[in-house]
Amino acid sequence: MTITDKNTAIMNWLYGCNELQDIFYLVGKAENGGTTIVPNSSEEWTKQFSDGTGEKELTFTLVMYKPVSSEPNSNENARTQYDVEKVMEWIREQNEVENFPQFADNEAIFEIEVLENQPNMAGQDKDTAKFMFAVKINYYKGE
Repeated sequence: MTITDKNTAIMNWLYGCNELQDIFYLVGKAENGGTTIVPNSSEEWTKQFSDGTGEKELTFTLVMYKPVSSEPNSNENARTQYDVEKVMEWIREQNEVENFPQFADNEAIFEIEVLENQPNMAGQDKDTAKFMFAVKINYYKGE
C-alpha cells in the first residue's frame, strides 16, 4: 500500500503510541487529551543529486494538552510532564527499531529525531497545560 500524503501517514503512525488518543492535524482542540501535529516548515532538501534524488527533512511540532494542578506540593504536574516525555521516548524507540510512517514508494525514511530533550510548556490556564516538542523526519527521495 502506498501512502503519498505524509500528513496522514504521520498521524496513522502516531496512533501506535498508547499515550495518544485524539490526534489532530494543524487545528485541534485546546483541551485535555488533545494532540495536534503542526508543520514547522516545508520539506527541505539536505542533499540533492543531479538525477533528482536525494535526502529531505520534514519537521513538525507535536502539541499536547494535558491536565495540571495549581495546588502547591502536587505531584500531578510532574506526572503530567512524564506522560509527555513517554511520547518522546516512544518516538525515539520507533527510530531505534526502524518503525517509521509509510511514505510513498520512492521515499524511504532513515531517521526520526526528537529535537528536544524534554517538552516545552508553552502555556496554561486553570487546569490545562500546553506542552510542545519538535520532531524531524529524515528520508531519502528517489525517482
